[in-house]
Amino acid sequence: MSSTTKGVDGLQVIGAGFGRTGTKSTQDALDILGYKTHHMVEVIHHNQGQHWLEATRKKGKNVDWTPMLGGYTACVDWPSCAFYKELLAAFPHGKVVLTERDFDSWYKSVTESIYAGSKVFGADSLLALPLRIMLGTFRTQSKMADELIWEGTFHGRFEDKEYARKVYLAHVEEVKRVVPAGQLLVFNVRQGWEPLCKFLEKPIPSQPFPNTNDTKQFQARISRMKMVCAAMWALPVVIGAGVAYYLKK
Repeated sequence: MSSTTKGVDGLQVIGAGFGRTGTKSTQDALDILGYKTHHMVEVIHHNQGQHWLEATRKKGKNVDWTPMLGGYTACVDWPSCAFYKELLAAFPHGKVVLTERDFDSWYKSVTESIYAGSKVFGADSLLALPLRIMLGTFRTQSKMADELIWEGTFHGRFEDKEYARKVYLAHVEEVKRVVPAGQLLVFNVRQGWEPLCKFLEKPIPSQPFPNTNDTKQFQARISRMKMVCAAMWALPVVIGAGVAYYLKK
């Protein structure tokens, strides 16, 4: 699968692990080591949803990665992990980090975090309608996640735990089979700095290995977003009541 890399400085580290395998902690760790690392949060912060949606629909073929990955030297998490083969073909000297986690622990985390969020704030969510009106890219980002992850990767069957298990384990085995052994690190964030730094030939930092974006933190963000959406729905009612009261005076 061919890809265009014009304008992309060059990825040195390519994350192949699914989201919720410690990818946010890994992003923070790579940044500490001097990389500039892409993660799903970058998609949100920089309104990249449309570009990743187009890459998804092209199935990684003939993609110009510049709008999404230009200036980054590493990438982890969805959406980029879904294109690890295409990115490795575009950056053949890149090192691949496969973050992994016990499946049952991973499935519980995803179910209670990003999957729960997709149900509340998905592309067709009524609750999120005010956000989609005010933030035009919100719907696009939700649609990208639906097409790439829940439909494209888990084929609409994520709630079937045994089917999700097969998809998850098949992905792990595929990465191990596809990526040359010398370019691959299978990594659990609980291992800390040593294996990651050895693989990347970096000195071990003095600070502790990051531990960020756990399920409770993610659920707290979902709760805050629900409150924002509810407030946005309530605002026209409050304004309408105020106007009605004023007109009656």
